[in-house]
Amino acid sequence: MELSRRIGLLEAQSSHSLSEGIKSPQAVALEAKSWREWLDAVYPAQFDTSFTRDHNDFWEWGWKFIIAMRDGQPLPDNGNAFLSLWSRNFGKSKHAEVFMSAAVCVIGKGIFLYVSGTQDLANEHLANIELLLTSDGVRSYYPEHAKPKRSSVTGANKAWAQNKIQTDGGATIQAVGLNVGVRGLRKGKDRVKGFVLDDIDDYSDSPQVALNKANTLGNSVLPTSDLEFFVIGAQNLITEHSVFNRIYTGADKMLAHRTVSGPHPAFDELETEFRDGRDIITHCVPRWAERVNREVGQRFIDTFGLLRFLAEFQHKFDQQKEGLVLKNWRDEVHVISRSQFARVFAQERIPDSWYKYAFNDWSKTKSQYHANVAGKLAISSQNSRLPGRLFLFDVMSFPAQTEPEDVAVRFLKSLTPDDTEQWDEIVGASVSRAGLERYIHNTTALIQARRDVLADVIPSLVEPLLEQQRFQTMRMSHEAKTQREIYNQVFGLPFEPMNPGADGGVDWINHYLNVIESNAHPFKPDVMGESWMYLVVEDDKYAYPTDSLPDNLHDADLARYQFSHWRYRAPVINVSGVVEHGPMKMNDDMGNGLMMLLVDNIVQSAPLTKEETRVAKLSPGLSPQEVHAHLGMPDYVELRFAQQHELAQMKIHEEREDAALAKAWSRVQGRPVTHRRYRR
Repeated sequence: MELSRRIGLLEAQSSHSLSEGIKSPQAVALEAKSWREWLDAVYPAQFDTSFTRDHNDFWEWGWKFIIAMRDGQPLPDNGNAFLSLWSRNFGKSKHAEVFMSAAVCVIGKGIFLYVSGTQDLANEHLANIELLLTSDGVRSYYPEHAKPKRSSVTGANKAWAQNKIQTDGGATIQAVGLNVGVRGLRKGKDRVKGFVLDDIDDYSDSPQVALNKANTLGNSVLPTSDLEFFVIGAQNLITEHSVFNRIYTGADKMLAHRTVSGPHPAFDELETEFRDGRDIITHCVPRWAERVNREVGQRFIDTFGLLRFLAEFQHKFDQQKEGLVLKNWRDEVHVISRSQFARVFAQERIPDSWYKYAFNDWSKTKSQYHANVAGKLAISSQNSRLPGRLFLFDVMSFPAQTEPEDVAVRFLKSLTPDDTEQWDEIVGASVSRAGLERYIHNTTALIQARRDVLADVIPSLVEPLLEQQRFQTMRMSHEAKTQREIYNQVFGLPFEPMNPGADGGVDWINHYLNVIESNAHPFKPDVMGESWMYLVVEDDKYAYPTDSLPDNLHDADLARYQFSHWRYRAPVINVSGVVEHGPMKMNDDMGNGLMMLLVDNIVQSAPLTKEETRVAKLSPGLSPQEVHAHLGMPDYVELRFAQQHELAQMKIHEEREDAALAKAWSRVQGRPVTHRRYRR
């Protein structure tokens, strides 16, 4: 009996090893044909609609790849990843599941992972793959993969688990949820030959949740790969911070060498109109009318709402304004070039006579979420063509590990844009004359000694510049005490500590950014919309930055990105109800700088001088601009004379009033007077 049992076990092991290595002649002949013929033979009833061009591209790429892996041939040179960035309802999951089962059948032995955002979702996809592997087509052509793997000890078939399938042909398909993850998955010497990434992102994922998913995918899942492997990505782009949008835009460097199909929307053209409480499709051009036509699209809009529909079906999430901190920011309205500024104010630089304010949100890092930034805010004078407008200008960002001296010197250079080299020369000459290196060999002491030398020279040069340009207040991060002392003592930059709190000043920023749609743009004749605040950029930086990676953006480009992407944290519901949370600590640096200046709304226009007040009181037709417009005309001299005469009369009247006031004050102060009415 014992001998008989051992013989049976050896026969089972023998048949098991043969099933792993031998493919039926029918399967070999079928694989020599096209992918279309293979699908028709193995899965004749899986697809109930015709394929689009996007589906064909997917299978052309995938079939070449798995055949090359089957034969051990060099892989195609167009990358080992294919991203199917298709609209919802375009069959992303169906094609991905069928492809995974096809890879199992054709490649044979190996480990394959089906990865989703959660373990439950991954298990659902694996259940569909189980149905595919046990279908009649697979039983006919690949029977070794249509049944569970046998135990090497007992010879009995192993049951397929909810999260893992092991076929008798030597393939293992495992479901992986990014909320669980997997590291170092290996079976003997085998590692993962293929990944399908499907349903990774969810509309409700916060930026932090999406980042955690991306880290799990990049740090734990993909590193389990073999030397040769494929990656299929099946996902629509539903939010700007989603894992797949980060991969697609390059914000995350994963899957950099890939073939991308899309992003393809459900409708190549789509127009909607809000009527009777509904968003109605008024015009559309379906990309795949057989699957998503006008009626289907309208049904989904009515069900999900327009914003979710645009995200899920059209890959449009730029209209999701409800979570933005700076909800009124519009790049096309608020950004102006120096040339556009000059067309209104007759000079490219902010006038010295305007009141100005400065900020520095200090940081030692420069990443996709945080940076050390500084900038200036000016408010136009009361007698300018556009009084009381705020202008953010000379916006700066700094590399990681920038020292406070470097920030200070760049700020000083921005005060003298026509002679920036003088500050390098002043700093270099001052330190060189001191000859500190000859006497001080301790690094810390040498740094302090250099600062002491500069403190004797720089502040006396900076103070008159700040007065000339009328800087009123300079604020910076309250916790950066050491940096603030260097600014104050070494460079004469009187930055003060400021902590605006979580959202102090945000309401004021949004107030100034509010756009009056019915007004013409004061700087752009072809644009409607007027605001109280503008960002002034260099002419060569006027176009919106093409790089979508914030860690590659600097200065005004970074400011524009952050203003468009700074969001609130999602509210939390507890037993007491909804608990509101403030702005995220991501993409917030430039906004924090404005918060420091506007938390108490200290900005105000410079008061008019006596001369400016007289000019403001001139009769209609005699203002400097109006008189100058007549230059070269016969009436110019007459207008000019009338203007100067009126200004002279105003001055005489003011002098008389001043004299009368001085006389009245002398009486109040008890000085003797000669008029008999007041004699005693």
